[in-house]
Amino acid sequence: MSTNLEFIKNVKGLDNITALDIDNVFSDKYDVYFVTHLTGQSSVGYIDMSLLDSAGSEVTTTTYDKAHQSMPTGSGFGEYRLVNNNRWERVNYTYQNAIGGTTSYYIFNPYDSSSYTFMTFQNGFESQGTMYGLKGIGVEKTTATRRGFRIRASANFSGADISVYGVK
Repeated sequence: MSTNLEFIKNVKGLDNITALDIDNVFSDKYDVYFVTHLTGQSSVGYIDMSLLDSAGSEVTTTTYDKAHQSMPTGSGFGEYRLVNNNRWERVNYTYQNAIGGTTSYYIFNPYDSSSYTFMTFQNGFESQGTMYGLKGIGVEKTTATRRGFRIRASANFSGADISVYGVK
């Protein structure tokens, strides 16, 4: 995979919000996108991601599949799978006053109306003295043009910082 990144957009969240749209970032210029996502502050919860359709509306059909592996220090790994869900759940944690919560994503073919949209992600954070890593994959199983994405938290969050890059 190419590794030249071209900056597209940076979005910073407001205080005490539960959702943030990152809109008009996907186009026919790139097939692959790299996203950095610093969660910000939240007392409890996790972050979900969903796609925005060509009109900017959230895609909430039950066409999202996701799997990830949770890798805490000092205990066994856990595997999680979600099939036919209405979003990609738990792509970024802010659980129990987590510190860190930075996630990187690759998103593949979101603007291609003849292909599914795929993504990979990895995350690291600390919660209650334990370090965690998450690594996962996902697919949204419809063939339609997507122009952006939404992040949503299970609790209010503040200070999210999201940057989107096209991969050349």
